[in-house]
Amino acid sequence: MATASKIQYSSAPGEGEAIYRTVCENPGCGHAFDLSFTRLNLGVLGSRIACPRCHRPGGALNRDQRIGDGVFLSRLMFPGIRS
Repeated sequence: MATASKIQYSSAPGEGEAIYRTVCENPGCGHAFDLSFTRLNLGVLGSRIACPRCHRPGGALNRDQRIGDGVFLSRLMFPGIRS
């Protein structure tokens, strides 16, 4: 399972970097944050991650749409929660 220490938080995409703007779908949380991925940590996208605010483990990123060059809108979904 990936942890927050493996994820770089960023506000603007750099060279070779993709930003996922995401919102935690954990009931009662709703924390919005950016996840920055490069070639070095791209494998984190395929693993379960935890929300940096509520720390609930086991979330998966679901990409909703592209909102800019290297910027994607996504949701951090957890098993058993329907939106």
